[in-house]
Amino acid sequence: MGLVKPFCFLSTIFFSQFAAGNDLYFDVGKATPYLSVCSLKNDLSESNTIVDFTNDLLGKIYHSSGKTEKDVIALGTNEYFDQLSYQSALGVTEEYELYTLSRCERFAVNFLNKLCSDKVSKLPLPKLTCTKAKQYL
Repeated sequence: MGLVKPFCFLSTIFFSQFAAGNDLYFDVGKATPYLSVCSLKNDLSESNTIVDFTNDLLGKIYHSSGKTEKDVIALGTNEYFDQLSYQSALGVTEEYELYTLSRCERFAVNFLNKLCSDKVSKLPLPKLTCTKAKQYL
């Protein structure tokens, strides 16, 4: 019994470190369905807008990620849909408010800033990608 507590404590620390390292992948999972719907609702597919650029970038991140990262991205996507259904059930947000072009653009700008910040170096983003992203910012 004496070994169980330290083991649980260490397991919690290691899991926390793993989860903290994958927060960005979780955010990628949450952002992907939102920006995809934004692109569809505002007819932005291949329009070279910031929303379309960010949406394409999220797809590239997903496809270049390993299995563990893809699992974390999937958890983020599930979280997005859970939050959306919860908000919808409460009547907090109307669909037309969620996907306005200005709201989608603000979200894309904030997300690009997060992806291209100096703190984020573990993502497989070429430097050219963030240089191109800065033209939108």
